[in-house]
Amino acid sequence: MLETGLGGRLDATNICAPEVCVITSIGFDHQEYLGNTLAQIAAEKAGILKPGVPCVVGDLPADAEAAVVARAQQIGAPLHFVRDRFAAGLPATNLLGAHQRRNAGAAWLACELAGRLPFVAEKARWALQHIEWAGRWQELKLADGRRLIIDGSHNEEGIRAIEPLLAALPSATVVLGALSVDRGRSLLYVASRYATRLVLVRPDNERALAATELAALLPEDFKGEVRLATVAETFPQAGDCVVDGEVIVVLGSLYLVGEVLARFYGQHATGADWQDRLPGRT
Repeated sequence: MLETGLGGRLDATNICAPEVCVITSIGFDHQEYLGNTLAQIAAEKAGILKPGVPCVVGDLPADAEAAVVARAQQIGAPLHFVRDRFAAGLPATNLLGAHQRRNAGAAWLACELAGRLPFVAEKARWALQHIEWAGRWQELKLADGRRLIIDGSHNEEGIRAIEPLLAALPSATVVLGALSVDRGRSLLYVASRYATRLVLVRPDNERALAATELAALLPEDFKGEVRLATVAETFPQAGDCVVDGEVIVVLGSLYLVGEVLARFYGQHATGADWQDRLPGRT
């Protein structure tokens, strides 16, 4: 499986000849490259479609779906909608959140359509109940027994997807880091509605916002505690977190997710296994 890095039409993965394409969802992200409307962004995403190659379509806004349908009709790409295949109910999964059931439906349908791959429904049902996915509402135990939840919802679409999970937590402390102003603002808008305290940090990435830059984006009506810190200060050693709160939630950049997981497991030096850089590169 190959995932496009940015958009689709001009992404490097688009040189491949796929068995099946999947467009799971469309939201506002990378607007400087993809466009300022959902229809424009969807048109870029639909650039992965190929003549005669089936495409699975997930839960899209109406204008985004219209752009995908238009492209499919133009080139002769058959579309298969998750809502039609699972009209009686989406597959169950052990991953939390309604969005994960939609993702499970898209994955299931894609496997059915990829004709050269063996697919056994009974095995698929079992597999969907035994998923381990680092950084996707991943719950761990700190050394002192407190809950640590790590989620890489790094943009508006992602944070909206996990908002119900965040809302259900009792008085969470949220550790948050982001790579851009738009993403930081979206994350803080939602997180500030449910967090008792916010710990703002800078992920280990050259594009990341400083903690002070994040603080400037905080909604004025947030009345909780705000702390500016570093990841190392917040997670000083394996299994340890020094900030208060019975539930600690790490949200934002996937670089932050990798950094926190590395420190949680005691990989203080570089955390290279949790990042996307080659050894010796920056």
